[in-house]
Amino acid sequence: MKDEQQKSTGEILLPPVNFAGKAQPSRKEKKPAVPRGKTAAHIEFGSEKIDVTNARNLPNDRQFRDAWQLDGDAVEIDLVEARKIKREQLRQERNPILAGLDVDWMRASEQAEQGAMTVIAALKQRYRDATNHAAIEEAVTADELASITLESLVS
Repeated sequence: MKDEQQKSTGEILLPPVNFAGKAQPSRKEKKPAVPRGKTAAHIEFGSEKIDVTNARNLPNDRQFRDAWQLDGDAVEIDLVEARKIKREQLRQERNPILAGLDVDWMRASEQAEQGAMTVIAALKQRYRDATNHAAIEEAVTADELASITLESLVS
């Protein structure tokens, strides 16, 4: 019976022994899916799980992982999706900065410092405009897009 189970499921039954020599409940271990010395790599594209063990051009950086597309046996980065990801990263980075500037603006408002309020309001607007900066659309490679920083967009 065990031999039939082993053939049908592709599993290897390991002996139930622990380091103290006492019996353990048996456990199953699956056979490796790839030959010894090779590493399996699977990537989920939507609902599909694809073996990319032999894929070409697999990106080293996972910053735009959700923008990867399989083109034949090459993994490419969809720049439209990568730009969306970059914008969201910039939003996440600017949120605490805007919160701090809100506090600064309120303090200036309480002290009726109109000049400080104007400067802070202009800086806040530059941070808000950062996600619509032309540099994001002008980037033609993922590396160019990745090199864009929030500070470079607001300065």
